[in-house]
Amino acid sequence: MADVLPREVFPFEQIKALYPDEWVLLGNPETYNTEVISGIVLMHGKDKREIAYLGRELVKPFNTYALRYTGEFPKGRKFWL
Repeated sequence: MADVLPREVFPFEQIKALYPDEWVLLGNPETYNTEVISGIVLMHGKDKREIAYLGRELVKPFNTYALRYTGEFPKGRKFWL
């Protein structure tokens, strides 16, 4: 089950260290191009679909949000859009 967290802004490098190999839902992320620099951790967990489903209500008070993976994807993995 995903964890819901208190609202505090963290740099993304610290988020990666706190939640390795997990999906993280961020409120009001600061970005540079497509890279996330920092954000408010709203929820984290191993299951992307669970985070996306349960996080729908958590993102409503925020102007922007992002769902990012803190681990590394295997080389050669294909993504379908």
